[in-house]
Amino acid sequence: MRLGQNPSKDKLPAYQPARLGIALLSYIPSMAGYFEHSLEIIRYQIASIRHSTGMDFDLLVFDNGSCD
Repeated sequence: MRLGQNPSKDKLPAYQPARLGIALLSYIPSMAGYFEHSLEIIRYQIASIRHSTGMDFDLLVFDNGSCD
């Protein structure tokens, strides 16, 4: 049985999600050949989302086993 209370519970505000949530799924198997500019493309995607969204949003980027 746990006694007491978490000391940070009163000090940290509860997380409030943004009204808009966006998720990107990325997979870059290698940085050569066809996939050479994949990281740059992801940067363009994120910049485009930031540019075209007129409100605060939560962004989740899921890496599906990309290369190092």
